[in-house]
Amino acid sequence: MRIALINDYQDVARTAADWASLPAGTEVVAFHDHVEDEDTLVERLRDFDVVVGVRQRVQFRRSLLEQLPNLKLLMNGGG
Repeated sequence: MRIALINDYQDVARTAADWASLPAGTEVVAFHDHVEDEDTLVERLRDFDVVVGVRQRVQFRRSLLEQLPNLKLLMNGGG
């Protein structure tokens, strides 16, 4: 399983949860920059099973979701 942590500009998501408790082979990748361009988001996220929005800054429109074939779970955090 591959998990993307997006918009983690303060680099806090890796210490905010016990990622080591996930099943062996789980890969967690943090992205610290903010990207709005849909093509760039697709390129970056297409191979991930889970996307966690550390802050609610990306609009996940249908056109974006339809291009993320592996996506099984989308989560948003922050306020």
